[in-house]
Amino acid sequence: MTRLSIDKELLKDYLYNDNMDSLYRLIFDINGDSLKKIIAKMLDTTDSSTITECLVDFYDDLTKLTKSGEKKLRTFDFNFELSPYLKQSLRGYITDNFRAKQKTLALEQNIDDFSNLKVEDNSTEDYSECYESLLNALYKCESISLRDRYIMLTYLLSKIGNPSMSEVQINKSIADQLDMKEDTVKKARQRAVEKLASAMEFKL
Repeated sequence: MTRLSIDKELLKDYLYNDNMDSLYRLIFDINGDSLKKIIAKMLDTTDSSTITECLVDFYDDLTKLTKSGEKKLRTFDFNFELSPYLKQSLRGYITDNFRAKQKTLALEQNIDDFSNLKVEDNSTEDYSECYESLLNALYKCESISLRDRYIMLTYLLSKIGNPSMSEVQINKSIADQLDMKEDTVKKARQRAVEKLASAMEFKL
């Protein structure tokens, strides 16, 4: 049995028998090396953990059903080779999803870095421009609703003003102010972070 036929047999086993092990073998064992090369090139990285994280995310994304309830790989035409199809699917995933995820994580990390800065009275460091840039970006980001902007702004200023406050404490405080559930506050803040990351075109 050729490698090409093994690819297709594994895909058929996943599509028609719901065998997740076959999908795992298809992505990681058979095509893993070639897919990792694409990841490394597109993300311009040699960091193995980042490459592996992206491949795992791509695999997880493939397991999700489309809006119509179909498996994403069901669109593959078995008259053609599978490897180019997987590679193109990976490129699309990285462009549409993984980079957006990395931007969001990068922004969240920078927000945490800002809030955890401890400036001593005799410090020569001035972080005011960092704060100002972030707050201005939040103020100008029209895609964020007024409510979500208020939640994000309150969270950020709370972390800056009192770094010892936990996320849970801040969420509870905001929830009490707005008469909302804490989980709703958390989701609203996350939504604001994602939109802010996109608006700022955060560089990795």
